[in-house]
Amino acid sequence: MSGDAKAPEPSGRDIDMVRVRYVDSEGFQHLVRLEEAADVPFEDGRMVRAIPSHRDQGHMPGQYWVAKWGDFADYESVLESKWLTLLDFDPQVTAFATQPLEFDAIDACGAWQHTPDVFVRHRDGSVLLLDVKNPELRDDPEVLLQEERTRRTCERLDWELLNGFGAERAALGERRSAVQCPAPAASRRGSGATPARAGP
Repeated sequence: MSGDAKAPEPSGRDIDMVRVRYVDSEGFQHLVRLEEAADVPFEDGRMVRAIPSHRDQGHMPGQYWVAKWGDFADYESVLESKWLTLLDFDPQVTAFATQPLEFDAIDACGAWQHTPDVFVRHRDGSVLLLDVKNPELRDDPEVLLQEERTRRTCERLDWELLNGFGAERAALGERRSAVQCPAPAASRRGSGATPARAGP
């Protein structure tokens, strides 16, 4: 019998590969490793996906005039516009960008993509990712799974994540319950890069 020991195979829970897609201020698209994303000024870039607008959709997209730097920021819903107002008048926020980046990843549950709603840069340099959600979807399994995946990714970058189910700033970590992998579903990815507003 051989004395060579076999290296243990990685378990499914160890699989957590993430790349980040973004569009810079000149309109060029980039795909970088998660570790490289920590140094990217996403607040200076363009939107990574266009916000859909069509008849009979369940939300109302539009543009918010940002007093901080005097330009428009696109939003996807009225609730998101309220969050932009709060960020605009928060003295600790120096810049923010909507639809700023896309996570393109694979984990033990399978492949996933997600575009956070807002990237926020604070005065001290720290980062907040904001996902604005319909309060009626607070307990939806797919929403909870997406939150857990995004939170895990943010922890690797030392970023803060906030799921905004209403225009109030709730304490983080309240909803970190165990999440089961859903049945595979078709990927719902955004369409091309469209100029938007970011930092000052």
